[in-house]
Amino acid sequence: MPQHDQILLVNSDPSCIYRSKLLDFYSNSDVNQPTILEFDSFESILQAANDGLGISILPEDVIYRRKKTNTLHYQKLPERVKIDFVIKRGKQKPHSLKKFIYFLQE
Repeated sequence: MPQHDQILLVNSDPSCIYRSKLLDFYSNSDVNQPTILEFDSFESILQAANDGLGISILPEDVIYRRKKTNTLHYQKLPERVKIDFVIKRGKQKPHSLKKFIYFLQE
């Protein structure tokens, strides 16, 4: 049975660019198979990240519309498609997360 070491919070729409970026990284990496939680809206994904359920990639405006962004740790990533990486503030970055950030910055 595969070991799951990361929970990915994704949009339930298969054509979502942010979903694709996140899933592509994990399918092309040597990290353990992630658990995937699907949501119908970016706000739901943001709330789940805020609650510490997992990690995600979201549009910048979704994060900045949120009044309590100080409860989240996020990093802007320079790329053709502007995306932000969101995890709960105070959680230590696992090795897989550091690898993921490096992958997106390439």
